[in-house]
Amino acid sequence: MFRKEIFEERRSGFLGDVHISSPISYILLGVICLFIASFILLFLFLGSYTHRETVNGVIIPSNGIVNITSGKSSGVITKIYVHQGENVEYGSKLFKVINDRSVDGMGSVQETVNENSEKQITEMTKEMDNNNLLLKKESEELKVTLDFLYKKEKETKEQIQIMSSKVKEDELFIKSITDAYNKKYISKLDMRQQKIQYSNDVQNLKNLNIELIDTEQKIKDNKYKLTSIPLEYNIKNGQISNRINEIKSNISQNRSDRENIITSKTNGIVSSVLFYEGQNITPGETIISLLPVKSFFIAELFVPSNAMGFIKKGNRVVLRYQAYPYQKFGQQYGNIYQISRNILTPRELTNVTGAQVQTPFYRVLVKLDHQYVPVYDKQESLMSGMLINADILTDKRTLIEWVLEPLYGLKEKYVN
Repeated sequence: MFRKEIFEERRSGFLGDVHISSPISYILLGVICLFIASFILLFLFLGSYTHRETVNGVIIPSNGIVNITSGKSSGVITKIYVHQGENVEYGSKLFKVINDRSVDGMGSVQETVNENSEKQITEMTKEMDNNNLLLKKESEELKVTLDFLYKKEKETKEQIQIMSSKVKEDELFIKSITDAYNKKYISKLDMRQQKIQYSNDVQNLKNLNIELIDTEQKIKDNKYKLTSIPLEYNIKNGQISNRINEIKSNISQNRSDRENIITSKTNGIVSSVLFYEGQNITPGETIISLLPVKSFFIAELFVPSNAMGFIKKGNRVVLRYQAYPYQKFGQQYGNIYQISRNILTPRELTNVTGAQVQTPFYRVLVKLDHQYVPVYDKQESLMSGMLINADILTDKRTLIEWVLEPLYGLKEKYVN
């Protein structure tokens, strides 16, 4: 019923059982490998990685920037009234420009013109003073003349009164002697002498009346002159004064052209001061940039079209300002708040950044967490036009998902 070999094996049992021994080091190594494998699995399933799109961009103001130019002015900046980061109001002084156009050997043209104009004003002022002296002198002479004429008028009237009485007496006397003459009591010669005397007195009375009329006319004429002469001199001085005011206006205009003070056209914050005192400028150059009130700096990023798939509003962005190395001053942060729907051609991007690109880009606007960069112990304000590098944090997955992503891709490619 049993094979022969079985019985033989049972008869040799006195040799004992066979055991395989395992060293302790092998057990410890197995435990360590199990721990490492568990740690790797936990790391793959619990750890995560966020995909980043690295792009370039520039700092711009949200409501644009106001560039204050020199306008038509050229010359030297002699005074800058503001500094970067300062709040300014409408009409505040920003800077002063002096235009020193000059002619060889003559110095500034405006200064030469102004000096000649000042001399003209001095001469005209002297002329006005002379006119006032002449007015005073002529007025005094006329008053003296009038005093004399008034006295003469009075004397003439007295003489007329006396002569009128004499003429009346002559008339009465002639009437009284006419009867005597007719009766031959007086001679013809006496009668004739009386009539001659009467005629002379009448003529003298007429002359006195004519003289009185002439004196009264002279009084009237001199009184008119006394009142009209001040008006004449006032007209002359008024004309001179108008000319002086015109010259002063020209001087002011020359000084305004020479010393041009540029003021702010809006309320805002000084974003940048591009020139310094003593520097020469030409017409139309931007001197100061203002950030309008209620405006703030944002980051404008240029994202290539092949990286737009997972970018959306709210994505966190890590910013690095080229002007402040992030290795020393750290990185800044922000969030995407606007994504452009219009594509930016390579030519347009080159006009903005100056970089030569071949692919189209989209504009992505980022709201910054801070409007400054911590530099040592102070906060440096941002400036429009600062270049930046940025990482847009897009797709966050566990590490195992990233590891298995190629397999998912193969499944989608071949299975579906």
